[in-house]
Formats: sequence, C-alpha cells, structure tokens
Amino acid sequence: AVQISFLVSMGLAACQKDDLAKQAPINELTSSDSALWAQASKATGFQFYKGDSALLRSDSSSGHSPYFRIRYNEIAWRAMTDGGKLPKGKTFPEGALIVKDLYNDQTGGVPVLTAVMKKEKLNPLGAKGWIWAEYLPQGANYVPLTSKGAACTSCHSNAPNRDLTRVFDIR
Repeated sequence: AVQISFLVSMGLAACQKDDLAKQAPINELTSSDSALWAQASKATGFQFYKGDSALLRSDSSSGHSPYFRIRYNEIAWRAMTDGGKLPKGKTFPEGALIVKDLYNDQTGGVPVLTAVMKKEKLNPLGAKGWIWAEYLPQGANYVPLTSKGAACTSCHSNAPNRDLTRVFDIR
C-alpha cells in the first residue's frame, strides 16, 4: 500500500510539473523589432492597468503623448498585487511585457505611438534588465530595439522602486 501511494503521488507530481512547464514562458530572447511588435500588438492576452481600459491623462513629467492606456501580459499582470501595482521593491519576472499605447486626444482610436518594455535580463539588446522599443502605427520603428533603451532609460531610471515602471509612482 505504501509503494502504491508513493507511485500515485509521484505520478501526480509529474503531471503537475508537466502542467507548469506548459504554462512557463519560453526563454527565447527577442531578437527583432518585428518579433517584439508581434507580441505587443496582439489584441488578446493582456490586462489593462488596474483592470480599466479608460484612457488616462499623462503626467506633465511624461515624455509621451497626452493620453495613454497600459496593457500587461499575463506574466506581468500576476506580479502586480498592490492595488493593481507592482509592490515597491519588487521586480517583474522574466517575460513580463508592458505595452503603453499613446494617443493625442481622448477619442482613442489607433494609437499614435506604442511604447514597449519586455523583461529579458540576458538580452544583449536590453538595458537594465528590459528590452525597450517604440513603434508607430502598424509597427513601423520609432525607437528600435537596437537603441538599447537609450531614449527610455533616463526617465525610467527615476522609478527604481518599482522596476523602472513610472506609472505606479505617478498614479
């Protein structure tokens, strides 16, 4: 009876391990703007900041358009527990994807720019543990991955308490 119990528990553990492996993010590094744009431009699989898709007004210190929406992939969304925010002192896990769609007015429509951060600590195109890029509508490069976050990290470095994500300290 002990052997059968042991074998059953080992079988259950193996099944659970297989289920976790299926859910785990693929640890492939993003190597091109087209690959990152494909991930960021998906219509599904994202949650909005604080679960609300309403357009938000940018803070005066923002380098982005006057209105925005922020979307998080499932990996990033699961890390946020502090009232829809990443808790202070915590970091996003590998594979977290944050997409900020920017608009010139409150009507929404097609974003005029899409800013993207993806947590890839080992990516040689990254800076400070993230890869950074900005895209015009339909995915044309505005700030390419090859810039290694040069246009992004100076402002985002002002938000060290929440893994370089500024919105949590502003809103």
